[in-house]
Amino acid sequence: LIYFSIGDWGANNTHVNSAKLVANAMANYHPYMNPFPNFIISLGDNFYESGVKGISDELWESAWFSVFIRPFPSMHNIRWFSVLGNHDYYSGIECANSQIEMTNHSKHWVMPSKDYYSYDKETSSYHIFIDTVKIYPELYNKTKHLYNDQHIQRSLYDLEQMLIHAKQLKCKWIFVYGHYHLFSNGYYGNYNTMIQRILPLLRKYKVAVYFSGHEHNFQLLKYDGIYFCVNGAGAYQAEVNLYNPNVEVHMIYGNKNNGFLIHKLNDKYLNLQFVNVNNI
Repeated sequence: LIYFSIGDWGANNTHVNSAKLVANAMANYHPYMNPFPNFIISLGDNFYESGVKGISDELWESAWFSVFIRPFPSMHNIRWFSVLGNHDYYSGIECANSQIEMTNHSKHWVMPSKDYYSYDKETSSYHIFIDTVKIYPELYNKTKHLYNDQHIQRSLYDLEQMLIHAKQLKCKWIFVYGHYHLFSNGYYGNYNTMIQRILPLLRKYKVAVYFSGHEHNFQLLKYDGIYFCVNGAGAYQAEVNLYNPNVEVHMIYGNKNNGFLIHKLNDKYLNLQFVNVNNI
């Protein structure tokens, strides 16, 4: 199984040029691999600055389709499994919900609900997609009024039910994808609230990797036997530090280049390859 992931890519300003460079790198990496990626995962902040205002918003075309899909025949049949980020909520909860609705109108866009999963039997892998704004709504003033404690607990319950299902299937690999990180050596640092709410579940069910965006760089960290991958360099760049405030968080890789991530997976091995706009 080969797939790409990209975060924080939905630029509608001068940074769209960076997104176009990343799109070109994604579309033209296939000569190096066989087969071409099965799908792409979008890690949130899909549309800056304030999400899309419905399924007819022109940003679907200008920030996504005309940047990442239309120019590249190799991308015309690739599906994007997507999660919501904080910017996707800034025009209101109905606008965030329109990204779910787009699943019914585009063969490329996949977001059947705010939280969902995909199971790949061949690689014994279970992929869980979560809406971290529902889990940590109080992070920003623009989202804190959208969800309450009951919504938070329901989101954590739904996450645990998917993790239980993965264990029932005896999956070798369990991956969780969300926008907000838990640990970060970047601008925002560690999110203690995310750590408090999610880490116990990741530990309990032995999640292999938690993937996130939000920080506009590449990071691969390890804590307590779990890998934490930050991949938010789809259009923007931000500095990354060598050390984490928590001395038990080990940094394996960090880079502020724009780019995307290649996931190569079988029932025995996982390979993660960070790729910049120069395809290196």
